[in-house]
Parts: sequence; C-alpha cells; structure tokens
Amino acid sequence: QDPDVLDTLYEQIGKSMNRVNKIKRHQPRVFTVHVAKHRIEGFRAKYSIQARLTTDHGMYYASASEWSLFKTMDMTLDYIEKSIRKEHEKDIELKKVRKRL
Repeated sequence: QDPDVLDTLYEQIGKSMNRVNKIKRHQPRVFTVHVAKHRIEGFRAKYSIQARLTTDHGMYYASASEWSLFKTMDMTLDYIEKSIRKEHEKDIELKKVRKRL
C-alpha cells in the first residue's frame, strides 16, 4: 500500500477516535478494521470495510462499501460514532428518568 494512503486513513481514524473519546464512558480501547478490494474495473476498485470498536461501555460494529477508500472509511467511522452517541443519549435519558423516581 501507498504510505500516503495509510497516513490519510490513520488520520481519519485518529480524528474519529478523539471525538469518541470525548463521550463519557466510551473511551476507545481497540479498533479493528478489515479492508477488502473487489470489483476491479480498470483503475477503479470497490472497497468494503468492516470495523469493530471496543470501548469501556461495549462493542460497536459497522461496515460500508463504496468506490472510494476514504469515503468508505468515513462512512464506517460515522456509523460507529452515531451508534455511540445514540447509546450515550439513551443512558442520559435513563438517568433522568431514574432521578425523577
């Protein structure tokens, strides 16, 4: 692989993990990525990414498929972040309900 491509991917992942790290109780521990290249047509190829993020609160999974490697990674990371935010908001609502009781 091209070192510039890897640097860009690591940068994308790093930014996403920093955003996740700001959410209480969801500190990232292990991030695993599997990238597959398929449907090669000339100079183009379709990429599929499967990812798993282990945090203090649980495990989150995401997958995406697109013609651009960077867009595919971005879609995967966005899905994981949204899942974590959604669960965090549920936890906050549950705490509010418990305080009322």
